[in-house]
Amino acid sequence: GIPDNKERRIAPRYEDKIQVDLVLPDETILPVEICSISNRGLQLTCDGWLADEIEPQGIQQLAMSRKKLKISANLPFENISKNIIVHSTVVAVRRLAQDQFLIGLEFEKIEGEGEEILEAYLEQLRLDASSSTLN
Repeated sequence: GIPDNKERRIAPRYEDKIQVDLVLPDETILPVEICSISNRGLQLTCDGWLADEIEPQGIQQLAMSRKKLKISANLPFENISKNIIVHSTVVAVRRLAQDQFLIGLEFEKIEGEGEEILEAYLEQLRLDASSSTLN
């Protein structure tokens, strides 16, 4: 319903450039670079080739299919990285340029300790963001 949409916007989104693996239903792994992340989802940019791998029927179809993708992400902390596995749904697809698309994924379920790890990671991004505005 409606409150949900408002809530979703409140989840602060942080710019981030880490690499994550998209795991397709057939277990194919596609490494992608994300451009932002929040506790509700992430956005990534990809080229047409990658978009085709995700949805062979084309980008138009992908935008509407609400495809389910698993994400495996190693989130970098000070001296280690911690892996999280997230089940997500494609909720948005936008063409940015001739061969560049922005894909929005919404998190549905985070396995195991993943939620705490993600929270800690976002907190770290939040602190980085606020310290970089001070300088």
